[in-house]
Amino acid sequence: MFRRKGRTFLTIFGIVIGIYALTVMGGMAEKMNQLISGGRNYYQNQISISPKGSFGMGLLPYQKVREIKKIEGVRLVREEIMLSLSDDSHMSFGMPEMIMGLKTEQFQDNDMGVKMTFLDGNWWEEKERGKVVLGSDLVNKFKAEVGDKITIQKKEFEVVGLLDKTTTAPDKIAFINITNARDLLIANSPFLKTLGDQKLLTEASVLGEEDVDMEKLAQRIEKKVKDIAVTSPQQMLDTFDQASLIFNLIIIGSALIALIVGSLSVINTMIMSVSERVKEIGIKKAVGARTRHILIEYLAEAGVIGLAGGLIGLSLGSLTVLLVNYFTRDLGVVIFAITPRLAIGAVVFATVLGIVAGIYPAWRAAKLDPVKALRGE
Repeated sequence: MFRRKGRTFLTIFGIVIGIYALTVMGGMAEKMNQLISGGRNYYQNQISISPKGSFGMGLLPYQKVREIKKIEGVRLVREEIMLSLSDDSHMSFGMPEMIMGLKTEQFQDNDMGVKMTFLDGNWWEEKERGKVVLGSDLVNKFKAEVGDKITIQKKEFEVVGLLDKTTTAPDKIAFINITNARDLLIANSPFLKTLGDQKLLTEASVLGEEDVDMEKLAQRIEKKVKDIAVTSPQQMLDTFDQASLIFNLIIIGSALIALIVGSLSVINTMIMSVSERVKEIGIKKAVGARTRHILIEYLAEAGVIGLAGGLIGLSLGSLTVLLVNYFTRDLGVVIFAITPRLAIGAVVFATVLGIVAGIYPAWRAAKLDPVKALRGE
């Protein structure tokens, strides 16, 4: 390898390119898979109710909530008002930053697939107004501590709680009293004042009684309550699974790039190496080297090339990911995640790639006849 430093470097560089692409694209896919996994946990135990045909932008009449509460198997209907945190229209990686108006007594049982624990502080008292609990991503965005005052949609709120990271929806949500959320909703759409004192909701979540079949419960709700959109846990999980498939295909595509670029580089270098070392191979076999000794020697050389390329590619890819995450973190966006699975997988993949690509050249070297090799030289 060190006799032909330039060629070895170029071969390793070919693998570096592939593993670099695998690390960066895989890091993005792993981040999305984390969000998808968190979303699965968040929605797996609840039925989502929204206004029919609203695409998340309509109003859910409170009368519908009353009807749902009367259905057999329903334990709790969580009343929710969801609003965009900011009027700014910008790209969001994953779930956008949101405001959720809620009743605290409906959320303190943590029966929602993901456990919401506090880094500091706690929920507000139900009668309190002007209080906010921030998800972990918003804690970084506002650089807030318990007791600080922050402005949300031109209204001032006191921070009373900071949530631990869940890698799912709550991380990007500012939780406020549902009455405050209703005031913001009306402020954004003044025509809603014409509805008088009606309770306004944008959506609701249904929790079932113990051992109830949530799919059958969703069907009962859809059948008995008209003009609402019902999404069962399985429908939500199917949606997440489809998204997960797409991002796993990104990892596979990145691996194929590494496979094509890296394997061609290794095969070319190893064949050239065998051609240049025919006499050396002949001498080794003439003095007693067996086929397996030559085979192991060349496979080891190919494996070292793959390992070196994998480590360098992973290092460069990880550095790129860390830099991008560092500059986007203040915007509340973390795009990449280098997981142990991705890091170990990339290095192992590169090493195995080098060994597999070196099989043909190594076998060719091992099968050389020592007499012909010495004559040919």
